[in-house]
Amino acid sequence: MKELLKYVRDFLKQDFYWPIYLWAAIFLGVSVAINYTEHIKTEYVSYYTGWERALRTMAFYGLAYYAILIPKLFFSKDRRLLLSASMWGRSLLWLAVAGVVYGTTFFRELADQFTGFTGRDLSYLSAVYISWHRVILGLVLIWVLWRVLDRRQAPFMYGFTTRGFHWRLYAVCMILMLPLIAAASFLPAFLEQYPMMKPWKHSGALGWSHSQLLAFYEPSYMARFIAIELIFRGAMIHGVAHKLDRHAVLPMAAAYCFLHFEKPMGEAISSIFGGYFLGVLSLRTGSLFGGICVHMGIALLMDLAAIAQHVRMGML
Repeated sequence: MKELLKYVRDFLKQDFYWPIYLWAAIFLGVSVAINYTEHIKTEYVSYYTGWERALRTMAFYGLAYYAILIPKLFFSKDRRLLLSASMWGRSLLWLAVAGVVYGTTFFRELADQFTGFTGRDLSYLSAVYISWHRVILGLVLIWVLWRVLDRRQAPFMYGFTTRGFHWRLYAVCMILMLPLIAAASFLPAFLEQYPMMKPWKHSGALGWSHSQLLAFYEPSYMARFIAIELIFRGAMIHGVAHKLDRHAVLPMAAAYCFLHFEKPMGEAISSIFGGYFLGVLSLRTGSLFGGICVHMGIALLMDLAAIAQHVRMGML
């Protein structure tokens, strides 16, 4: 626990400038309020499909990212970075990757080739497919870009290594989350969102039981956090660290909050702190592997807590 606090304390000593952190709090607070009142992400991003959705996703995350990064740099000693073509190019590149990974699926096109499947089968398979689509596409895109741009100066793929990974640090994170998850599992908004795949909504799909549907889905759900960490705590941190260093963390946390805008409001708010914290650890340890483990562990615990509550209520 002391080591965790030391990482964050040392980082804040370097990075904290109260007007910028206040601006970040105001901007994200207003954004959360507007989104959960007007359903901005659903109406203006998720409603669309194909490449238009990818572009809108990139712009949506970019709004959060640059709303924090630009004033942060402007009011720092590193103001000159605002004139750096390399900084703009790299940050836009990773936002484009996030847009493609989270804004495209191509499942509708693939589904047209499937025969012998019911609508319920396809609905269930799409949930499994989307997770693997994001993982594979994210890994391939970032690996190719790393090989082309950074292989010589960055021997590990933007922190995708166990070197620097200290499991005890992240075990503490998991333990601290247990009572919060247990308490949240009694909230209606939590149970409306979790488990992520509700087997009773896919009853009869593929002729499988509820437990079989869950068992086949969960590995794909866990795998999606590889893509999340690789993009947000990998590319958006280590992929721009040679230019931004500590300045990369707070804008990434803002974009990460926007990623959660179709989840319960409490989860979107907590993602700011979680994204910031994991970003600091990734930057300082050089490894995002702990973030993958924590993310998978917390997601699994939330699903298990929700499943337990649904069993208690007779849904399963």
